[in-house]
Amino acid sequence: MRGLAAGVAAVGAWNITLKDAGYHTTDELSQAYAELAKTCPDMKLSTRDDDTTGLSLEYVTMSRIGGETKKKALLVFGEHARELVTAESGLHFLKQMCLGAASKALDKVEFHIIPNANPEGRKKVEAGDYCKRTNERGVDLNRNFGDSHRESVHEKPGDQMNPGPKGFSEPESRIVRNLIDELKPELYLSVHSGAYLLGAPFGYTSQEAPKHSDDMKNILGPISEKYCGNNCPYGALAEMIGYNSPGCDIDYAVESGVPYAFTWEIYTSQDAREMYAEKAKAMRGEGDGLSMAAGLFFAGQKRLSSFVQTGKQGFLRKSGAIDTDWDDGRVCFQDFNPGDATELSQVLDNWSNAYVDLAAAGAVVTPQLMAEEVAC
Repeated sequence: MRGLAAGVAAVGAWNITLKDAGYHTTDELSQAYAELAKTCPDMKLSTRDDDTTGLSLEYVTMSRIGGETKKKALLVFGEHARELVTAESGLHFLKQMCLGAASKALDKVEFHIIPNANPEGRKKVEAGDYCKRTNERGVDLNRNFGDSHRESVHEKPGDQMNPGPKGFSEPESRIVRNLIDELKPELYLSVHSGAYLLGAPFGYTSQEAPKHSDDMKNILGPISEKYCGNNCPYGALAEMIGYNSPGCDIDYAVESGVPYAFTWEIYTSQDAREMYAEKAKAMRGEGDGLSMAAGLFFAGQKRLSSFVQTGKQGFLRKSGAIDTDWDDGRVCFQDFNPGDATELSQVLDNWSNAYVDLAAAGAVVTPQLMAEEVAC
């Protein structure tokens, strides 16, 4: 599949372009941040640079001068290239905050935001490589956060879950790591798509949990109810998504002393979303358990390599759980991103409000809780 022009790559066989569907190019995102910073008094735009490679990521702080000592929240969008909606969500969140949506939260919380954590990888998706998850060097950034839980089974060229030659081999993950280490935020949020869930550590295993995991679940419960209609399951990431994520950012964050760390998966196709809704219902003890289709779906998660490049719709299609004849590029796009401007707008509006609520909940973290988490 070949891109047509910047920002208007044809989406599979659709008679639609990314621009028509409401998406920005990477360059347009950068321009939008710069324009916002000119008129938004609480916003400061800068870059975070990697000393080794010279790669830069745009970095935004939202902070109100004065008042009480503020908690710090670090939010990261766009870590995976094909998840275009997440960087769009980062921009929308900035716009909403500049319009006053987070006015009360800014009295207690200082926001630190990487609105597009994989700009070079995203450019390749904009050009038509809709299944690309990795950065420009073919490394999955969310498997590159250290060597503590590293698995090398995917360490080969072209594997969409390639963790890289070693932990923090990539400039993008080093930049985020350095922010975590320097800021020591009370809250860390990594925003993704391709599933529909609210995850907390651990990602690398479902057999262990960090201290205060129950507190994290207590924060996520009301958000699931308010912003997912109780249809996105919440809890430990490895359990919610059905497979392990060794080397993921939220595990590094919580093991580095961040009290509350989360991965939110904010969008997937309607077919896949129904599977997550079934799981959420089953976790509440409602109904008769998972249907055969949902059982196939979550069993298939454990064989992630069989569908990570085509997305969950592709796996469902191959397993017989759903019936579609879409080509892989179109499957990938729809699995990870809204396909039209109306749906995109609805998703962005919904989750921007949820980020504010999460930050407000995180602001109640006590010094005692933080000390206990650091010591664990």
